[in-house]
Amino acid sequence: MKIKSKLLLFIGLPLIIINIVLIAASYFFAESVLVIGIITTIVMLIIIYMVANSISKPLSRLSSCIQSMVSYDLTLTEASPSVIYSDNTDEIGEVSRAWYR
Repeated sequence: MKIKSKLLLFIGLPLIIINIVLIAASYFFAESVLVIGIITTIVMLIIIYMVANSISKPLSRLSSCIQSMVSYDLTLTEASPSVIYSDNTDEIGEVSRAWYR
């Protein structure tokens, strides 16, 4: 009986310790994944905001310029959105060049 209990202690104790270490590591891994997920979500929201802002801001400025042209104010200055965005190579630049000509 004493031999079995010593053998069980010799084999069972390291297994219990390994089990505790693995459980602790899994909790650490779960917390790490959660933190990485939160950071990734925040970074993606910032990128989405920047892209949306870079699209909507020129469109709203061009819209105000077009509305002023509708009211027969056809003066273009260097600060006009049509002039500012005419160097862009995207669709906003195409619209700006069309109004700038």
